[in-house]
Parts: sequence; structure tokens; C-alpha cells
Amino acid sequence: MRHKRLAEPAAGINESLAVLTQQYRNTNPAFAEWAQGRGLIQHSDAVQSEVWKLVEHLAEAGYVDHPAMCLKLLTQLDVLCNHVAWMVLQLTRLQRWCDDATLPDDALRLQAVGDTRRALASVPVLCARLALNRLTRHQRDWFTDISDAGAALEVLQLMLETAPLDRRHRYGSRCESVDWATLLADFGDLSESQSNPGPWISPELTGVRAPVGAPTEWQAVHQVLPGERLLVLLDSRGVGMLLESLRWWHPEDCGLLVPVLVDCDDGAVPAGVTRIVDGSDPAACLCAILEAETRLGQIAADYVEDELEPPVAFPMVYVRGANWWSSTADDAQCAAELYQRARQPQALWQAAASAMKLTVRNRRASMVTVNRPAPHWRHEPSAMLAALDQYFVDFVEVNPHLRVRLAAAPVEARKRLPTALDLLEVRQISPLQQEGYQPSGAIVEVVDGLEMASVVLGNQMGLNLVLLDNQQALAALDPLLLSSHFARAQAMVDEPAAWVGIPLLTRSDWWLAGSQSGSRLLEFSEAMLAQNADQVRVLMVPDANTAMCCLKQCYGEFGVISQLVLDEHEHIPLEPRQAEQLVTHGALCLAGNCGAELQLVACGSRALNIAREVSAALKQAGTAHSLVYILEPGRFRVARDEQEERYLADESLISSLFPEHVQHRLILTDLHPEVLLGHCRRLDLGPKRTAALGFLNQYPNRNEAAALEANGLDCQAALAAIQEMLATPLH
Repeated sequence: MRHKRLAEPAAGINESLAVLTQQYRNTNPAFAEWAQGRGLIQHSDAVQSEVWKLVEHLAEAGYVDHPAMCLKLLTQLDVLCNHVAWMVLQLTRLQRWCDDATLPDDALRLQAVGDTRRALASVPVLCARLALNRLTRHQRDWFTDISDAGAALEVLQLMLETAPLDRRHRYGSRCESVDWATLLADFGDLSESQSNPGPWISPELTGVRAPVGAPTEWQAVHQVLPGERLLVLLDSRGVGMLLESLRWWHPEDCGLLVPVLVDCDDGAVPAGVTRIVDGSDPAACLCAILEAETRLGQIAADYVEDELEPPVAFPMVYVRGANWWSSTADDAQCAAELYQRARQPQALWQAAASAMKLTVRNRRASMVTVNRPAPHWRHEPSAMLAALDQYFVDFVEVNPHLRVRLAAAPVEARKRLPTALDLLEVRQISPLQQEGYQPSGAIVEVVDGLEMASVVLGNQMGLNLVLLDNQQALAALDPLLLSSHFARAQAMVDEPAAWVGIPLLTRSDWWLAGSQSGSRLLEFSEAMLAQNADQVRVLMVPDANTAMCCLKQCYGEFGVISQLVLDEHEHIPLEPRQAEQLVTHGALCLAGNCGAELQLVACGSRALNIAREVSAALKQAGTAHSLVYILEPGRFRVARDEQEERYLADESLISSLFPEHVQHRLILTDLHPEVLLGHCRRLDLGPKRTAALGFLNQYPNRNEAAALEANGLDCQAALAAIQEMLATPLH
């Protein structure tokens, strides 16, 4: 990647700026007060000149009644920034809370909690966001992949009295009475995972959208909705992924976002940067953010008016990390100097925090409202994907208020979801893409599974669908599970994720793969099955009607990821009532009497077909039995914590579907049989009374019947297993 170095201003320009800013200070006492800086912060002549123009612009545009009001807020911004930096020092470096004039010699920790330099680097940008919101009367949310920014965010939400309920109960709900000593004692404590304050992005941060590592760089462009503004605070090392993801931005269905790259290492400036600022000055950060946002707004206007072709040249701010902490100097010396310089009188920082409160929305994130139409029930043999294709279009049409993202590999959506393709169209990212593409198309074609997952995880307040194939499955797993775990942590602290459930459509075609590389979807399914059932669903769909019920259920949940494992063949559909019961309970008795001593259990569409053949043979032989289908095996595991236990099948359902007087149970599954038995331990009667047939890693590379036979999942093998358990021949 090409890089560039920060050029030094010409000497003549510096002299002219010095003369000009001196005139500003002489003519305006409020400007002079702000310009002298405070504590850690100094304002260069270039920043002073830019702020003067900003103040004039805001006054002329009517954002402030008088320039003095703007300058007062900027002075308070300096106070706020100093105090937050002082607090970040305490959280990351001190072993006890201190409020002395100078730092006691024994106050330092032996080992820092997180990276103090990186934590400090985010402070001016985050404080500048608050002041900019107040000055322009526009709300800008935050989104970051810098885990150490968690320290500043924790301090700011307590100072501005916007912390979630649990935080307010523990540390205080009023700015002037916050228990900072307890916050410092808790900071970095992993006893309750990462819900506690620490050098991480906690689920108990107001405005948090995603965990660090999701990855933020690919999600950011899909986060911001039309009319919204978003500040994306990123580590400068992730610029490559960011530049790649920005190709999806279009003003018709995206809001304004400003990527701010923070560099703590004083390295080379990445390509694509349009503005470089001193990260030690919050006013410089404020001006740069506003400039980038204004430029993007103008690009959006030109884009619509002149029908400009993608991609957009995106404004991007590069922030030289605050020079308040040296990586080479002695830690004790750095801490003592920063402590003394940044410390602000209590009355001043409380007034500064109060001035910024007007900008913050003290509320939970709005939950998405999804209208869920009734399925068009199928009564003839139907393909599951065909039914979902039409049903997804129904969802899109009755939810015009929701932005849609359908992520798929190139050509996959065209082949498998033609109805959705006709309505939504593929998103254009190059002028060379003409027929069949639209710049604002809702179908996002990507090759990388990591980016595919990021497309829908970023579109949190919209309607999402993912079509996964073998090539993307495992790569998509990490961000999906990371976001799911984070949503679960949010739910555990009563701050549930606001995003509507995300359905993943996968095919159960590993039988025909011909090689182990084709079983990645099976590995994906079994990895998903290992997650907490209350947050991750693995649904082994048997027919088209059940598939539609699963999609409807998914769009009625929040913070949940549901994998629908689908067969491409046409199947006789369950009756609508049966399909609804199957989705509600996770399993259903399809044939026979559950009181019989022999029970067939199927999990997976192919397994169900074979179980029906076996059931017919048993019926002909006069052997009493029942046939139960398991749609969601995760609901029949042994609970691993209280939260999961509340979601699992209760004892009354277990006893009705899988009664204790069943003497022998044959389980047929499209998964590895050992995996299913391990997850459904409650159904295991022991090796002499339970047999399980499924995928055995055999790839005959022939037709489906041969593949099933090679893996021992056919009617003949099932009947043989029953005879072995019963120790009597079947006639």
C-alpha cells in the first residue's frame, strides 16, 4: 500500500498565521481565553485560524446565537478533555483513586491495565464528538475497534449521566457523586467477563454497536442509515479493509460517516487519507471531523444530482496520537507530569460535562419493528429455497422502512433466489458493471465470508439475509459468533441488542461433495450447534412450510443468529399447524404413538426421508413405534447456565415427546451421529438401547443414494440397527 509523509508547512505561511491569529486574540477576549490552551492542550496558529472561521460559520448559520457561546463551549471542551485524560491515567496506571495536587509516589500500579498511550489517543476525538454534536445540533454516534477506548467511554458516560442502569446503580447516577474509587477498583476485573469496565468495549457502554474484532472496518459502512451521522474511530492499521468496504457506500441508502484513523506509533500515513491533524488538540479533531462530514455531504448531493458513478472518493481523517504519554520515557515520570497538568478543578469539569449533556440521547437503542406476513403455505411437494425466496420478498415489501441487505457469493443469489434478485438487484461497485446492477442495490455480492458476515452485522437496524456456501462458511463463523456472544452479554445485563435476528441459509449437500473440502457447511453447522442455544439456533429444516416458519420466527427475535439447514430437493410439506408447532417446540411427533417402546428420531431432511421408509417397514412388520422429528437439536441439550436453561425444552415437553418408558431409540441425522448424541444427551438411553446413524466422513463421489449408503444412513442399515437393539428379527 502506498504511504505518504506529513509535510511541514512553509515558514512564510506560519508567520502569516501567527500575525493573523494575534489579531484575532487582540480583538476577541473570549477567543484569546480559549486560544491560550489549558493543561495538556495547546492550540497551534493553524488550528486557531480554523476555529475562528468555524465560529463565524456557526454564528452565521444560526447554530449559535453569538460567537462567544461557541468559544465558551470550546473552552469547556478543553476542560473536559483534560479531565477525561486525567481519569484514563487513573484507571490504567494507578492502583487507588487519587485527588491530591500531585501524584503520590506509591500510587502507580506495577503493571498497567491496558495500553495507556492508546487509551489516551482516543480521548480528544471522543470529546470532540460531543462538542460537535452540541454546536451543530446533530447527533453523531460512535463506532470503534480500539479496545482501549473503553476507558474514556466509561468515564464519559458517567460524567454525562448516560450510563446504563447497572452502571448507575454501582457507581452513582449523578456526575457530582460518582464513586470513582469503586470504578478504578473494578476496572480491568475479569471476574464477570468483559461486562465490567476495562480496556475493552463492554456491552454496558451507552451507544455500543458491536464488539471489537467484529471486524469494525468492514461493518462501518453498513452501520449508518440515511439521515444518521457516525464517527468511526479506527486503528490506523485497519485502513486496508476500511478502504475496501467503503466501495459499498451510496447516499441513497447510507448516512454520513467519518472514518478517523488514530495512529499512536507516529508511522507513515496510509493512502486514502484526506486530512491529517494533531491528536493532542480536540479542537483540531473537531474541525477535521466537520470538514470531512461536510465534504461527504457535498459528494452525496453531487452523486444524486449528477448521477456520479461509483466508487466515491471518501474523506478520511488521520489523527496523530496525543503526545501526552511517551513510549520511551520513564512511566513514573510520564504519569506524574500528566497527572499534574491534566488535573482540573471539580467545578470546571462538572460544568463542562453539563454543557455536553444536551447532545446525548439518554435512551436505549430503538428496537427494530418488523412486520411479519403470514406464509403462503405449500400443499404440494416444494423446494425450501423457492419458498423462502418468495417469502423473503414478502418481508421486504411489507417493511419498506427497513434497509435490506442480502449477502451472497457472486452468482449464488442469481441462481437460488431469483424472485429476490428481481426486486432488490445487485449492488454496483464499478462503472464496468452495467446490466443487472444498481448502485443502491440491496444484494451485496462478496467472495470473502468475513466480509459477507460483516455486511449483515453492520446493517443492524435493517432486514438481513445471508446465503452461505462451502467457500464462505467457516470464514464467516468468527464475526457471527463474536457478535452473538456480545449480544448475549448485553442481554445478561438487561441491555438487549437492538438488531433483529439474522437468518443464514445453508445447504446440506455435503453428501455429494466428493471430498472433505465440501463438508465445510457441516463443520459450520456443528460449530454453531456448540454455541448457547438461547442465542444461536441451528434449524434442521425438513420442508418448505417449516422453512417459512423458521424465517418468520427469526425476524421476531433480537440479537439471535439462526442457521437454516436446507435441502435442495422438493419435499412433501408438513401441514401448516404441524410446521408452526415444530418451530415453537423444536421437535414434533410425526407418526405413531409416543408411548411405544421403540422410537425413531430424525434430524435433517434426508434423515427424515429414511426414517419414513423405516417407519413404513416397521408398520408392515407390525412393530409398534413412534417417529419424532427434531428441528432444533440445541433445545434438547443439558443447560450450561441459567440463561440457556430458560430457552431449552422443559420437562413436560421432554416427557411427552421422549417418555421414559421408551426402551429403544434409533436416531438418524444429517450431522455426525456422535455430535448429535453429545448435544442431545437427554435422549441417550445408553449404547445398548440407543443407536445413531449419520455422516461418517465417507465421500464416494457418486450419486446421493450411494453417498448415503456409504455412510450407513439408509433404510437397510437402520433396520439392521433396530434388529441388533431388539435382538429379534423383523418380519
